[in-house]
Amino acid sequence: MSRSPAYGLDLGATRTKVAWRPEGADLRLESFARGDGAAVGERLRAATGGAIGVTGAGASAFAATFHGKKSLEIVGEFDAWTRGSRVLLERAELAVSDPFLLVSLGTGTSMLRVEGRSHTRVGGTALGGGTLVGLASRLCDCSDFDALRRMAIRGDRRKADLVLADIYPGEDRPLPGDVTAASLEKLGRRAGEDDEAPGHDDIAAALMGLVGENVALLAAALAGSGELSTVVYGGSALRDNPALTELLVAIPTLQGLRALILPSGEYSGAVGALEAAAD
Repeated sequence: MSRSPAYGLDLGATRTKVAWRPEGADLRLESFARGDGAAVGERLRAATGGAIGVTGAGASAFAATFHGKKSLEIVGEFDAWTRGSRVLLERAELAVSDPFLLVSLGTGTSMLRVEGRSHTRVGGTALGGGTLVGLASRLCDCSDFDALRRMAIRGDRRKADLVLADIYPGEDRPLPGDVTAASLEKLGRRAGEDDEAPGHDDIAAALMGLVGENVALLAAALAGSGELSTVVYGGSALRDNPALTELLVAIPTLQGLRALILPSGEYSGAVGALEAAAD
């Protein structure tokens, strides 16, 4: 890997992720709220040396307004994610055989078949962190993702979701009793039908379950149909979020696949943009 100074920015819908490598130093990573883009630009203009790679939804707009002395390269989002995931896998000393399925779970979700430096988008879903924040703002009175993540850890999703054990109280069930039959079904029940109505923490946990189960099932299906043995997840929605990540790993694992959460995976795009700029 080149050791020349370089900077990478991933300007997503809600966060700006920054990766930079000062001369002779290790990779550094930092995340900013999307509204801090001007401050990020000022920092880059003041930095000494190095090329800049930018990717993500806000890359073109940033490039149009950046007037620093450094060279700036716009990098395709999927190219950046592919390259960055390789660097972060190596950084974490995680060996993954090619080809594998790379799942980028941010505001929405994209899924890439990765082999070497090449990639093919094989699917995706509009379910993601944006879904969680949108629904939580209405159902949990919470529009801050970090707060939602903490709520989900405290909650019990079975108070909001209908599971097979609720439908089949005995042992004669077609599937295990903890399998979700209908997400959020209990929110539609009239007062008095349940012993305890779900609270905001329980709804937060159920929302994580809704997104986690559906993303994981789609990832497992795409990996299976593509004869891929490994699913690698990254994205801002996964950071410190066991209510989501445990499902993402468990479901493919039950289907005989290897599934892992990429450490610092939300920075894959920024790291890949840095690598492209440094070439």
